[in-house]
Amino acid sequence: PADAEESFDFGEVVEETDSSAASDDDFDFGDGATEDVSSGGSGRAFPLAGWVRVAASRQVDGDERWIDLGPAIGLRLDLSGVAGQLYGEGSLRMNFAYRLEGDPESVVQRHEFEPWLRELYWRRAFGPMTLTVGQVITTWGVTDLLPVIDRLSITDQARAFFADPEDIYSGQLTVATDFYAGAHRWTLIVVPYPLFDRVRDGEHPYSVTPGERLDPEVPSWMPELAARYGVTIGAVSLGFAGGYVRNREPILPATITNEGTPDLRREHRHYGFAGMTLTAAIAPVLLKLEVAVDIDRPVQGATTELSSAPPRVNQLTAAAGLDVNLGRGGTLLFEGRGQFPFESDDRLATNRPTWQAGVAWTASFFNDTLDLAMVLLMLDSYQNIVARAEVGYDITDAWRTSVRYTGFFIHENVETYGRLDRLD
Repeated sequence: PADAEESFDFGEVVEETDSSAASDDDFDFGDGATEDVSSGGSGRAFPLAGWVRVAASRQVDGDERWIDLGPAIGLRLDLSGVAGQLYGEGSLRMNFAYRLEGDPESVVQRHEFEPWLRELYWRRAFGPMTLTVGQVITTWGVTDLLPVIDRLSITDQARAFFADPEDIYSGQLTVATDFYAGAHRWTLIVVPYPLFDRVRDGEHPYSVTPGERLDPEVPSWMPELAARYGVTIGAVSLGFAGGYVRNREPILPATITNEGTPDLRREHRHYGFAGMTLTAAIAPVLLKLEVAVDIDRPVQGATTELSSAPPRVNQLTAAAGLDVNLGRGGTLLFEGRGQFPFESDDRLATNRPTWQAGVAWTASFFNDTLDLAMVLLMLDSYQNIVARAEVGYDITDAWRTSVRYTGFFIHENVETYGRLDRLD
């Protein structure tokens, strides 16, 4: 994969808002904090809602340390009327783990209080057409664990392994039009000022550039274009999508300064993609397929390579999966994905095809107050395992408690994923 931390997606297991295309296979881990707003709102008379969460997370193996320690507050705005819908969602996280662990003052100042705006947009219907303007989360894929075709929204990569769903994804600055005609739907999206994935740098404990600060990214004019067509025929949904976008994950080509030190700068360059999605419901099974072709996509080169430009690849990525409804026994999910480069390049970390596989199980008991979830992923080898288990309990309609374990078991000699083992 272009970036190991984007190679799978725990958050996709939880039902996500689809602002541009309806998905038939939303897979719910029972997180009552998420809801679909694409239909025009929740219907609440008061347009503001919020939540408060207190979290404590600790890395218990390897470099033992606190990861999260403190409260977070979130707000959701959902106001609908004759002028359309105004929707927004964001949070502020207070994390005192950095101060407790004695991290450098620069890390404390930058990360002790972190705002996270997920979405803020206006939407209005004009007959068979809908116009959406603002920061919008767009999900076009149909797989839950191993996304292929989702290229527009952004993530907070440093939290992707441990975060709750509302902490992972954020919308893209978007102008979108959707046109509906019966079972058909056409979507056109323009991104005038792209936003990119958030990463940690400098002295942060999970820095992608240990000891090296990266220049802050400021949205600039570099427009992107994407489009999708979808149709539903009975129990089958088919979609075709493509676009000309920039890589969301930062590429860090290294050059040598006049002082002889590496100079790391974020690179976000345009590339083309085209793909298709397919779902078919054959009770009690939902079949899923995603295929995408990347044209001239920039990727991270080998860590020992110094160059003025990142290498580019042409590759095919395909994923298939099925969801099995077990009735009272919950839902069982299987998925697999492979990346197949069309040519080799010695500058890449690996020139061979790579693969990932995942299985997940989720169930709710006692009138949906007790939720159980387990995820197991294999990354290019049965020796590279990521495991996650979670138990959540709704004490009342307003109070919820949960416990989650995430384990990384990465073979040291596997270059592509070896750096994940420091998370343990």
